[in-house]
Amino acid sequence: MRGGRVRGTLPLRAMLNGELLDTAVVLFRERALPLLLLALPLQALEQVAAWYAGAPFLDEFANFTVWWRVIATVLACDAVIVLLLGAYTGAAAVPALLGDRVTHRALVKRMRPLPLLVTAIVPALVAWPAAYFGLAGLIVVFGLFGLAGAALVIDRAGFPFGALGRSAMLVTRSGSRGVRMRIVGVVIWLGIRVALAIGPILFLWQFGLVADGYLGDWPVLMMWGLAGTVSCAALACLDAVVLIDTRIRTEGLDVAVRRALANGTDPAAVFAHTRPADIAPMRLSAPTALPPWPQALVRPSVPAGLSRQAQLQWMQAQAQAEYRAHRPGEGRES
Repeated sequence: MRGGRVRGTLPLRAMLNGELLDTAVVLFRERALPLLLLALPLQALEQVAAWYAGAPFLDEFANFTVWWRVIATVLACDAVIVLLLGAYTGAAAVPALLGDRVTHRALVKRMRPLPLLVTAIVPALVAWPAAYFGLAGLIVVFGLFGLAGAALVIDRAGFPFGALGRSAMLVTRSGSRGVRMRIVGVVIWLGIRVALAIGPILFLWQFGLVADGYLGDWPVLMMWGLAGTVSCAALACLDAVVLIDTRIRTEGLDVAVRRALANGTDPAAVFAHTRPADIAPMRLSAPTALPPWPQALVRPSVPAGLSRQAQLQWMQAQAQAEYRAHRPGEGRES
């Protein structure tokens, strides 16, 4: 980084919708190993929750109530997992944007684990009822508060309600562009997750390792969970990229970073968001006394009764007298 130029793997500029998805994949490829390792135990807990929600009864004879209960459980768990992983992707996005090399372990230390868990409690309590009693509620919860994990690390927002409020504020800017991009990302990666899981599941059915048409066995849940580690990690990367792109569009983050580089200060410090109310008001010094206003120059009026030529001669004589008055040296010589 020299002369205010940033050479990171992520672009320091506003991005189009397709570029957001591509940039999220770039960030995912750069931090794939730690992301998958973090997502794996969370997905294991999701499959346990799906098991107790009724996954053993998922066969061709299962009714809609059982299916919907399991689907709501999986979707609610995914929403919370993406929020938790967003803390790591938020920590990874800043050095990727600035071109700094940071180890995986150092990024894990930046995740703020205790504030992250406290912040995730509220969405975790609301996600399953919102999913079960109408999927629209989960869309609202996921769309508005999903960036809380990334905002907690990148913006250094307070917890829990500071990060949740910051997430809702960012995603609703620019015509709710953040909400729309997150929903598009969920649809895309849900299709990729199904594609990743369907092959191993068909293999299990083909060789008789699982009963044909039975989706509630543990090997099937394992395949679905492994595919979920990829999709949830990619969605968390998308959250970090959406947050940075929104701040560039609406807060001038790119300008602040380049200004910090030009001034020789730490550019990572400008990522911490400061509310306008927290900024100290400008203090104006006492006004200095202005010099006295010069008095207007009073010229005598032209005597009445003179001809036009006499008036011009009189005015010329007055001008010469004023000139000599301001130039006393020349007046004595004449």
